[in-house]
Amino acid sequence: MMNEGEMAEFREHIRQWLRTNLSSPEKWGSIFTVEGLQRRRQWERQLFEAGYAVLSWPPEWGGANADIETENIFQEEYLAAGAPERLNKVALGMAGPTVLRHGSLAQQQRWLPGMADCDEIWCQGFSEPDAGSDLASLRTRGRVDGDSLVITGQKTWCTHGPIADWMFALVRTKPDPDPRGSLTFVMIPMDAQGVDVRPIRQLHGAPDFADVFFEDVRVPMENVIGEVGRGWDIARSTLRQERASGLASHVSLTMEADRLAAAAAALEERADIRCRVATAYATSRAFSAYVAQRRADPETDRSSVIKLAWSQARRESYEGLIECAAATPGGPSAELEHAYWHVRAAEIYGGSNEVQRNIIARKLLNLPAGAGAR
Repeated sequence: MMNEGEMAEFREHIRQWLRTNLSSPEKWGSIFTVEGLQRRRQWERQLFEAGYAVLSWPPEWGGANADIETENIFQEEYLAAGAPERLNKVALGMAGPTVLRHGSLAQQQRWLPGMADCDEIWCQGFSEPDAGSDLASLRTRGRVDGDSLVITGQKTWCTHGPIADWMFALVRTKPDPDPRGSLTFVMIPMDAQGVDVRPIRQLHGAPDFADVFFEDVRVPMENVIGEVGRGWDIARSTLRQERASGLASHVSLTMEADRLAAAAAALEERADIRCRVATAYATSRAFSAYVAQRRADPETDRSSVIKLAWSQARRESYEGLIECAAATPGGPSAELEHAYWHVRAAEIYGGSNEVQRNIIARKLLNLPAGAGAR
């Protein structure tokens, strides 16, 4: 762990590196164009070669075994500099930590390097048309056939599915009275025979997500993480990592509070807007203090508190921005409306906020089942 002087030196080093290497935002382009995707891969390669791609990972996989304070400093400066969202965020925040914790050495050697330098892009295969927050009800099947797992079914809302090289997925592999006891965690190459990727184009025009269909897709058994039928516990570990990824979002919350304050300046007579501004700043400060004090492993149910807090706070700030824009000539811009709906989605992905409240009630507060319904 670095002392205060070392942390200040590291922060200044990161700040200078970003100033030197970061391009202007308009040069990035969409990741769903050939040019935009190439630029973002190059940027990720720069981060990797500088040692910043996976700071918290072990050195043998490109990291520095950085503690949470060091990683937060980097994330704070990265966001404050206006750097682009990490291209391989699904791998860095979910698949990678899962392989590090639950994968064999051979699996770590196979997948971690490509995740770290963005040579291989990953997507997630949990949600299905009839299995969103109720993940244990998924119906995609994985039939063991010799040294292969034969997969048939469908996944939906796969972030970065249209550009992904790999998917980590849950499939149902064996009969079990407990639906959670029959799930297996498996890595699926997106170019395997029988994989059909169908991009989901949104109203803003970008195919951020995909439906992915599997028809007798054969995957080597060596791609199974952990044991067949024990995937539920591994998936819970993965989801905790995703929910805890809001650790550096106190920077985003503060930036959004600043933006809301600027938008509200012309509406001083609106007490409700002033209240929103005050709430946004108070929430960002409280969240920042929580992050600064947090030392626990993200593999705990406290990650649900993080996910619930930052998703609600961001929604409230953007609701304020929409209100401010609605009170001015021209109303909200298309860009603001797009950002607002993207923020609203954060209350669903990673487990809906209703699910997070149930987890907090049961696991952290030890409330009896059904207590919230009375």
